Amino acid sequence: MSKELENNIEQEEVISNENIEENVDEEQIDLTSEQLQALLGGEEYIDMAAMLESEMVVNRTLYLNQEITLDTINYIIQLIHKFNRDDYDVPFEERIPIVIYIDSVGGEIYRGLSLCSAIESSDTPVIGVLQGSCMSMALIIWQSCHVRYASRFSNVLYHTLRAGSDIETLPEMKNKIKHYEYLQKMLDDYILEKTEIPKKKLKKKRESNLDWFLTFSDLTKYKMYDYVIDLPNK
Repeated sequence: MSKELENNIEQEEVISNENIEENVDEEQIDLTSEQLQALLGGEEYIDMAAMLESEMVVNRTLYLNQEITLDTINYIIQLIHKFNRDDYDVPFEERIPIVIYIDSVGGEIYRGLSLCSAIESSDTPVIGVLQGSCMSMALIIWQSCHVRYASRFSNVLYHTLRAGSDIETLPEMKNKIKHYEYLQKMLDDYILEKTEIPKKKLKKKRESNLDWFLTFSDLTKYKMYDYVIDLPNK
């Protein structure tokens, strides 16, 4: 075979390979969702976030398992309102309860109070299930639920109000302190209303300015829950 003929054959092979690659690229770009699904073995793409949201709505099961902020409680408030609208014509005794699983170290007081207000004003029962940590503002939210479940592995914490501020003038500082004192009294009064913690006991813990870690025995003693979810079988 002549040298010139070999070169022509090699050039034709290169051109042919380039055309194949171009065709493959064009097919990949033009793939439909059905074709892509077939190439992936027929498995559908699972949108986990959408699936969880759908399940939470259907089952009325919500989760407060992060720090309390606008982002973490806003959807819970909206769904509580939605469920109450859905139940407008449903007798109270026939309504499906809303369940909130709580595992939070606390967070923003104003956001937490917004959720407490939504729970308190809900005609549809709201059940608070404590699984894990329930600290600071999360404790107030748990106590605001119409029915309170606890776990023997619960970690509950009470402490006095903590806040940061960029206020610079003395009159502004005095005004802010007055407001903080009002908030502290409101939170303490609410705890006294919802539990059997003695007023003197709570005052002592508040004035000590130390974190008060409540054991499961404390929760039982001060009637801070209605039911236990995980007592061992005897």
